[in-house]
Amino acid sequence: MRLRIIGDLMISDPGNAPRMADRLRRGAWVCMVLLAGPGPIFAFHGLFPTTYGARPAGMGGASTAVGGSPLDLALNPAHLAREGNLFEAGLALNFARLDYEDRFLDPATGAHYQSHRQSHPIAPFPALGLSLGSGSYGWGLALYLVGGGGGQYDDLLRSPTADQNLAAQPGPLRENVDFRFMLLKLSPGFAFALTKNLRLGLTIDAAFARMFLDRETRDASGLRVLSGGIHYRSDPVLAPGFKLGALWQATPALRFGYAYESALSLHFDGELRVDSASVVSPEYARVSRSMRWPDRHGAGLSLELDRWIFAVDLRYIGWSQFFRSTRFVLEESRLSLPTGSPSNQFAMRFGWRDQWIIGSGLEYNADVIVLRGGYSYGRTPIAGAGASPFLGATTEHHLSAGAGVAIGSGLLNVAVERAFEKRVKGEAFSDWWLSRALVFEPETIRPAGFLFSRSTSVWTVTAGWQTPI
Repeated sequence: MRLRIIGDLMISDPGNAPRMADRLRRGAWVCMVLLAGPGPIFAFHGLFPTTYGARPAGMGGASTAVGGSPLDLALNPAHLAREGNLFEAGLALNFARLDYEDRFLDPATGAHYQSHRQSHPIAPFPALGLSLGSGSYGWGLALYLVGGGGGQYDDLLRSPTADQNLAAQPGPLRENVDFRFMLLKLSPGFAFALTKNLRLGLTIDAAFARMFLDRETRDASGLRVLSGGIHYRSDPVLAPGFKLGALWQATPALRFGYAYESALSLHFDGELRVDSASVVSPEYARVSRSMRWPDRHGAGLSLELDRWIFAVDLRYIGWSQFFRSTRFVLEESRLSLPTGSPSNQFAMRFGWRDQWIIGSGLEYNADVIVLRGGYSYGRTPIAGAGASPFLGATTEHHLSAGAGVAIGSGLLNVAVERAFEKRVKGEAFSDWWLSRALVFEPETIRPAGFLFSRSTSVWTVTAGWQTPI
């Protein structure tokens, strides 16, 4: 007997809704516990994962016109009007390898050093979803991690800035950097059939975000903290957003989908502490900062032929309008520029490019098991001018494979994705280059040779359990 995807079933039992809502609330606590872990979050295309849910993860992220999951609230809410009553819980684990290396050479003095650091963090992407309705309307609720970024490297060697020029201490200084950012969404939504073949959907997003940044400089021995380090903690950020989705059934076998996700205004006000040579334990000061999270457009098609499903997605993210730079502004001048001048603000330049992403996938129903495979590509939005250990590289090429098997009335989906290594080389006069390639001498500032790069590669394992209610 052929295995049927649960997302195509229309099972109605409204009496189970309160019980499933309680299950979703309990699952939300599990999500928050996972997100409270120490590891930074890593993503693929820019700061986004390829998709949400184990089924589309096995199909290269091609999901805009496929559907079949309450997590469509994160992808295309129009599918709610054809899914019926479903509950899904899933977890993706990212096993990342982050690699940073640099080389410094001062031809004038012969001073030279190099750093090569790797880290292998594991980051969770939990997701929960609930959908209720019939074939002509539906509503639902989803909780999922949208994406994020981060990096942690210890004992990076560097030359001193003007206020750290310790001529009496031989050897380069040592720097520790740690950056973490995550964005979570709670998304209730509704969809309805406008005509026999056209369905429309709307999701209201409540976004929650946090950000942390630590940069500490020590002397050559690594024992003494020097001035200039920063320690930033954002307040919890809440921001509203929305998604619009459309689904057109052109023929019994062919569907087209479109989805739009709005931009977010994230106000990362918080506290910032600056390491100072004159103060043993400087206090935190209030700092203001704003960041815009980009909107996204996605379009796709799905073709079903007997046992086969073929899907293609095309997505666009306008990073260049949102990730040009970011500025931290303190209430008072506690910072020092590389030249030693006091300041109450500092900026980080990103200079990201717009990004087109294409994903394609196949699904084959082999009766007792469903087999899947896919591929996606999106040129990294990070150029050399914005490279750094914080957000220095994202991946481009991804291969995935997955499977689904019915267990009782439920469906277990699993997927494995490989995001191949992508290395970005830093450019001269970028922020990271300027803070390391300049040599400060009495009444003189001159550049030295400095080269750096960072790469990212990721294995992701995703599992999801879906059951009708």
